[in-house]
Amino acid sequence: MLLQVTGLKSMGRGVMYTLDNPDLPALHRHLQRQWEPWLSPQDKQGLRPHITVQNKVDPAVARALHEELAAGFQPFAAQGTGLALWAYKGGPWELKQQFMFGKDDPN
Repeated sequence: MLLQVTGLKSMGRGVMYTLDNPDLPALHRHLQRQWEPWLSPQDKQGLRPHITVQNKVDPAVARALHEELAAGFQPFAAQGTGLALWAYKGGPWELKQQFMFGKDDPN
């Protein structure tokens, strides 16, 4: 799945790259409907696709990285190879299963 990396966003105590693909919202809604009984309130929110670069650091450290990355940022494309299902275990995350996109995926 072709993803457009469209920008940077501050998370206060971290930094993320923002992503876009026109098929992602429909895929997200489909998965939410399929897994509705098991979703947390956070899981039921709208999709904000991103790649976390940094998280849970001092805000000054996060600001410095954001400034450094933003200074030379230009949008670019990335290839998504699949989805991963994670379970939050009160601190660490546990990988439950990976779902790779098929070779015939046109996106």
